[in-house]
Amino acid sequence: MFLIVDGSNVFDTVDERCPLSSSLFIICIEYLSHQIQLNKHIKGISLEPDEEIKQSLFADDATYFLNDNYDSFHNLIESLTLYGMTSGLKLNKSKCTVIRKILKKYGDSLLFECNISNTILHEIANENLFLSDVLSAWSDVTRNLETQTSSKTILWNNKDITSNNKTFFYKDWFERSIKYVDQLYDYRIKDFYSFDNICYIYGIPSNNFLKYYTLIKSIPIHIKSEINTNNTPCTQTTFVENILGRKNKTNKIFYTLQIKNPTENSKIQNKWQDLFVQK
Repeated sequence: MFLIVDGSNVFDTVDERCPLSSSLFIICIEYLSHQIQLNKHIKGISLEPDEEIKQSLFADDATYFLNDNYDSFHNLIESLTLYGMTSGLKLNKSKCTVIRKILKKYGDSLLFECNISNTILHEIANENLFLSDVLSAWSDVTRNLETQTSSKTILWNNKDITSNNKTFFYKDWFERSIKYVDQLYDYRIKDFYSFDNICYIYGIPSNNFLKYYTLIKSIPIHIKSEINTNNTPCTQTTFVENILGRKNKTNKIFYTLQIKNPTENSKIQNKWQDLFVQK
């Protein structure tokens, strides 16, 4: 097998140190990426009805995001195999990893999980106490999310909140920090906020009424009933608050930062604090 580049024949393989190597790789990987993107039998992860993520390419590493259908995985492997037969691509199976992500509680949640055991944390602490503290704090946060009450039911990509069998994800609403069902709920009147109130509270554009109406009507009655059992909204500490708010000053770096902080927050600190507050 050979390629012709600028009139010169390139036989067999090209050493990665060759100036042509990177150009040839880009040509080949671009074709593979295009073919996978257009393959209707390879289903990626749907964020919105018209937006789908299938792959992420960085240098010579490729990551593929597939739905939970086995056919998508099978068709991807078949495409890579056929491509390898024509291009000379050889997959290093020892470096290939399949990660099966089961988003059991939150549908296709945008939240992450941390399932690091205490044993592993102790092992990490022996090498890097700072990293151990960070992972421990993140684990605490996500563990609290698993046990929180139903008023913090995730709103987006939740398999229990659908319209025409499709979950919701409004990117512009999400960017306004709307993440949970109870953020749309008025505890005073025990019902969801009106559209005008939603616009006022979160700065939602006035032309979003259809989005609002469809979403509200798609929230099941049992979720609303469960919210009513909790008279006050739940609060959730954030990652940074969890670390900096620890009473046992196990980390010298964070302890030093805290005792040096002035009693009055700076303007920058107030801005960050506003970002961390759960609405």
